[in-house]
Amino acid sequence: MKEQKNHFLKAGKLAAVFAVMIVAAISGMLYLSQIGEVVVEQTIREREIRLIPLADGEPSGDECFMKYFMAYPHQADPATAYASNLSNATAYEYRDYLSGEMTGETPFNTAFDYVFAIGINDTVGYNITSSLWMPSWIYPNITVDFDFASDISETQMTMVEIANNSNWAWYNCYVNNAGAGYQITHNEKYNVTSIKCSGYW
Repeated sequence: MKEQKNHFLKAGKLAAVFAVMIVAAISGMLYLSQIGEVVVEQTIREREIRLIPLADGEPSGDECFMKYFMAYPHQADPATAYASNLSNATAYEYRDYLSGEMTGETPFNTAFDYVFAIGINDTVGYNITSSLWMPSWIYPNITVDFDFASDISETQMTMVEIANNSNWAWYNCYVNNAGAGYQITHNEKYNVTSIKCSGYW
C-alpha cells in the first residue's frame, strides 16, 4: 500500500509540472500575439550636399553639382519659366561658382528673382523603391544681405525640375519674394551670404 501511494505522488507531481508548462506556453503565446510585428526604424539624418561647380561641363561620378546662380528677370509663371536651362545672356547677373563677384548688373527699381541651378545624383535624390526622383528630399537655402532693402533670412528655395536621366536630376531653385520679385534701389548692393543645399536620405 505504501508503494502505491508513493507512485501516485510521483505521478501527481509530474502532472503538475506539465500543467505549469502548458499554462506558461499559452501565456507566452498570448503575450507575443499582443506585441505584433517588430518594426525596425531607419535613422534618416539631414546632411549637407557638397556641390561641385560645373557650369556647362558634363557631370561624372556620384557628385552633385551647381550649374549657375543668377539674378534673373522676375517671372510671373516660375513653374514654367524655370523648367528649362537658363542662359547667362538673359540673366541680369550670373555666377558659375559659389563665391566671387557676379558678372553683369542688376537694374534698380526692376523686379528680379534669385535662381540657383543644381544637379543631384541618384544616390542622394532617387528613390529606388518607387523608381522616382524625390525633390522633396532636397533643401536648397539662400540668405541675402541688402544695403537698404529687407534682407532675406535663410529661406528655402522652390525647386523646378529641368530634366533627369538614370544618374542625375537637374533643378532650377528660386525665390521670388512671394511672387512679387525683389528690387534694389539706385546704387544699392546686395551680398549673397549663403547658398547651401542639404538633403535627407
